[in-house]
Amino acid sequence: MAKHTAGPWEPFYYLGNRLTVRAGEIDLVEINYPSNKKEIGEANALLIAAAPELLEACVMARRVMLQSKEYTAEDEYTVNTVEQLTKAISRAEGAA
Repeated sequence: MAKHTAGPWEPFYYLGNRLTVRAGEIDLVEINYPSNKKEIGEANALLIAAAPELLEACVMARRVMLQSKEYTAEDEYTVNTVEQLTKAISRAEGAA
């Protein structure tokens, strides 16, 4: 399992059309965007900054679904949801 920098991660605005996502004093990623696409750059930074919480929520949701008495292999929607969560978790942890 890949270890990531502990959250919280926050967007930190930089110069012109560049911004970073930071964890404390650590710059995790720099995002460059065209000057006329500032909203897209900001949206990407917010999504990246939410990654630790999103990963934690996926792990918890998968655990709850698998432990649920209503979970059965016959419920295609639930099975697909668990598969999607598993793939996302694996990708975030470096296994995919």
